[in-house]
Amino acid sequence: MGTCRPFRNMKPCHRSETELLACARALMPAQPTAIAINPNDAAAFNDRGTSYRAMGQYDRAIQEARRAIEIDPTFADAHVNLAAALGAKGLYQEAFPEWLQYLNLSGDGELAQQLTVAAKEVSGSSDPGRKFGQITLRYFQKKSRTRYVSPLFIAGSYLNLGDKNHALEWLDKAYQERSPVLFAIKVDPSWDPLRSDPRFDKLIRKIGFPN
Repeated sequence: MGTCRPFRNMKPCHRSETELLACARALMPAQPTAIAINPNDAAAFNDRGTSYRAMGQYDRAIQEARRAIEIDPTFADAHVNLAAALGAKGLYQEAFPEWLQYLNLSGDGELAQQLTVAAKEVSGSSDPGRKFGQITLRYFQKKSRTRYVSPLFIAGSYLNLGDKNHALEWLDKAYQERSPVLFAIKVDPSWDPLRSDPRFDKLIRKIGFPN
């Protein structure tokens, strides 16, 4: 899961949803200026796309991420931003290749290969997410023995397996680490299965979001 440069140093634990959206909007004037100075600045287009995604404007986020990729096809953050925006619209078949590309560009090509093989095996399956969750969880658990892995990746893997208890446990670890992208769980549809759980609501309040 990527995050644009302006959001990396945010402290979401102390920001409300309204403040976060205001922050995203506040970034918008600076981004056209950066693009005007350098129209081939892939990062500026991706940053603008991330701002749009934070505001729930997914079509615009997709447009900006694709422009960033057109400029620099090797820019990993743009691929994951595009995958997230497509996924938020339910366009999973389009999002999946972008996620694979992000993994390849981020040094997790082994996981991308495993998921590609699994996608062929589960074609037509009613619950491919479970298979992907098993593979992803196993991969990140192994990786975490020697390198840092974001708790959000572990939480997402458990959620794909339908294990809400462990998903919430790892989301809380992300909160304790003050993960700079944790604010996204408030609006990211991928966390919808947890929204009816009082523990998720409690986490949202701890982060600083209003109900």
